[in-house]
Amino acid sequence: METHISCLFPEILAMIFSYLDVRDKGRVAQVCIAWRDASYHKSVWRGVEAKLHLRRANPSLFPSLQARGIRRVQILSLRRSLSYVIQGMPNIESLNLSGCYNLTDNGLGHAFVQEIPSLRVLNLSLCKQITDSSLGRIAQYLKNLEVLELGGCSNITNTGLLLIAWGLHRLKSLNLRSCRHVSDVGIGHLAGMTRSAAEGCLNLEYLTLQDCQKLTDLSLKHISKGLTKLRVLNLSFCGGISDAGMIHLSHMTSLWSLNLRSCDNISDTGTMHLAMGTLRLS
Repeated sequence: METHISCLFPEILAMIFSYLDVRDKGRVAQVCIAWRDASYHKSVWRGVEAKLHLRRANPSLFPSLQARGIRRVQILSLRRSLSYVIQGMPNIESLNLSGCYNLTDNGLGHAFVQEIPSLRVLNLSLCKQITDSSLGRIAQYLKNLEVLELGGCSNITNTGLLLIAWGLHRLKSLNLRSCRHVSDVGIGHLAGMTRSAAEGCLNLEYLTLQDCQKLTDLSLKHISKGLTKLRVLNLSFCGGISDAGMIHLSHMTSLWSLNLRSCDNISDTGTMHLAMGTLRLS
């Protein structure tokens, strides 16, 4: 009875290949036809994020990714239009554009022209040219979005958060790190606490407000009343919040992680408020 590896069923080969790192997954496809076919099994590539430099047209790129079942993409450099990616991967689930400094509202607007129900994760961190206009597109066409990373998008304002509150009701995680124009009004929009008629993002579980310098204790009041499912809250470097704001947070029973690093106006009194509340911090 043959015991050589070449005699293994394709399903067994695929199972073995699934344990390899991404580079080796590509290498085994070059060994022989049988290994190439086995390496294209979607189970081999489950959960893999393709990291792409989009410098020139490559007609075989997206068909190859789809054949492998890859639906998560990180764009390392974007010299072609974003619509090239969206058209090539209509079932994309995760799109990471972090650090694509040349991405503009115009480029994003041309890419998102119809609903993309499969997209759950969008990372626009450090895309510094993005403004509220792009958030309008996102809120209109990415209704199923669950994770939105906007850290370092310094042109985002309260209006953008209002658009998010209107359109992204399934959002579970939002990162607004260093969004310097965001104030209590914007947090009120997210929490459904303003008169804007926006329902808010009431399913939020993870919220990062690190270095949002315009926030005060009023934001914490909005959060405690509207975002009752919140589990993780990052308020580090928010110099405008004080001990009084901790009273609001102390009653949030769902909250288990709270980051107050470098919040200079939080003293032992604020910590005492938290300790006397109903928090279940880990």
